[in-house]
Amino acid sequence: MSTKRTKRTQVTDNQTLASLVSDLFAPSPSPVDSDQSAVLAAYLTLLLKWSRQINLTGFRDAQSAAAGLLYDATEMAPLVNRGAMVLDVGAGAGGLAVTLAVLRPDIKLRVVEPRNKRAVFLRTLRRELQLADRFEVVQARAEELAAEGGEVDAADVAYAQAVMSPEEWLPLGRRLIAPGGAVIALTARSLAAGQIPSELVVVEERAYRQPASGGPRVVTRLEATSIRAR
Repeated sequence: MSTKRTKRTQVTDNQTLASLVSDLFAPSPSPVDSDQSAVLAAYLTLLLKWSRQINLTGFRDAQSAAAGLLYDATEMAPLVNRGAMVLDVGAGAGGLAVTLAVLRPDIKLRVVEPRNKRAVFLRTLRRELQLADRFEVVQARAEELAAEGGEVDAADVAYAQAVMSPEEWLPLGRRLIAPGGAVIALTARSLAAGQIPSELVVVEERAYRQPASGGPRVVTRLEATSIRAR
């Protein structure tokens, strides 16, 4: 009897998490359907379970984790071109990458994370959330990938979230994308002219407020000036 109660409780928890995600994303540019919210609920369940054992994130409850780790992808998804190979630099707990994978089934993601415990968790997500065909985990530093002779092919789109300043990220991101590709920056305010390398130009910017904190956020797509000039 106790086993049955446990199963019923688990179903209720999953349904509650899926409803939480659906409500959070409803007013965003990228609402989710029931199947998508179920996958993201499964992600939150895994995240909170693992976080009790290792330090994956500072969020300790599902609501704040969903708002803090998943929501930004809803604003970024419209800036990713169809069928793109997307590079996530410093993927951490993988919330942004998983959400992008769920919102955009047409794209593939390569998530880069140098820390071993987080890389193990990302590989677990790849398996448990059934994303193996379009979610690759690379345990490395982005600087290693950008170095001449790096083992990973250039991406169509590259982004980094909260792992380095725009002045550090944008030149590095430029080296990680293929010709005709784009670099995406996630910041608290619009990029200043002095933060943008001369070889990149802003082509689209989206401003919004982050649900977890209410603070301002900006997601910006930049492309190479030489590509844009053609």
